[in-house]
Amino acid sequence: LDPGDLLAYQELCLLLSTHGADPLPIAEAAVRRGLWADAMQRPTVYFPELESRAFWELGQLGDADAAWIRELEASWQVVVDELCAALEAPRPCFADVGGEHRAGGQHDGEVLGRGSWSEVVLYALNEEETQIAQAHFPRTRGLLRSLVPSAVDMAEAGFGEIIISRLGPHSHIAPHCAPNNSRLTAHLGLRVPEGCRIRVGREWRQWEEGKMLLFDDSFEHEVVTTDQERIVLLIRFWHPQCIERESEYMKRDDRIFNWKNFRKTFPPLPDEDVEKVMFGYDMDDAELCSQCKLPPSEECMP
Repeated sequence: LDPGDLLAYQELCLLLSTHGADPLPIAEAAVRRGLWADAMQRPTVYFPELESRAFWELGQLGDADAAWIRELEASWQVVVDELCAALEAPRPCFADVGGEHRAGGQHDGEVLGRGSWSEVVLYALNEEETQIAQAHFPRTRGLLRSLVPSAVDMAEAGFGEIIISRLGPHSHIAPHCAPNNSRLTAHLGLRVPEGCRIRVGREWRQWEEGKMLLFDDSFEHEVVTTDQERIVLLIRFWHPQCIERESEYMKRDDRIFNWKNFRKTFPPLPDEDVEKVMFGYDMDDAELCSQCKLPPSEECMP
């Protein structure tokens, strides 16, 4: 293990988690070397300049985010009414998480430890994925488009998602970390029985119906339900420090993710000129950031 290679720590932590072992000792070693800020926050793409906290409060967001959250909470009944109608529809509206109804997220269902987990996709990369939502959640979709267009744009760019998430009774979503820390997650409680809980980082919390729960899913998180199902409206939205720089962060995220996948999949290329043709830059160019392969700035990884 190269003690300065963040990718090596990430892959080893992921391997340990997949096999039910504790990744924290390895993650804590990465923290001691300054590669991560918190052993509980282990995204594939990590931007160290972004403020990190497991749970967020309304006052810690900007005015624009606080406004749409309050308005969506005030419109909670609209979403619930459409949800109740969808649950009573003659044909099932919900599809298993990780199913073929989505172009992406096929591995999402792998973190389901037990029970059942399904969803209705409200906004996503491909319009075909949202056909059920268009039929059964038109008012909810209209609210989202009106109140938080940036989150809709994120979902339609394939960088986030907006779904109705339904977790069955006696279910457990195992601990895992999301792929990046440039976005946050909002859960609007729609149907939340007592005792259903979510852990983000080291803290457990419960949802409230009609209220938003805000957190950073790049922190390790898990969910448990009791003898009744839990249903929330899930919205990915931009980290406050990424606002007005969304395109920049999407580009950096894409380059880092692709570079890491290349390193995991292919051996070093024998000819540096081939790298330049394939990627448009020399992988070993010391003048480029080791993470995103762009000219380094104060926001790049050291």
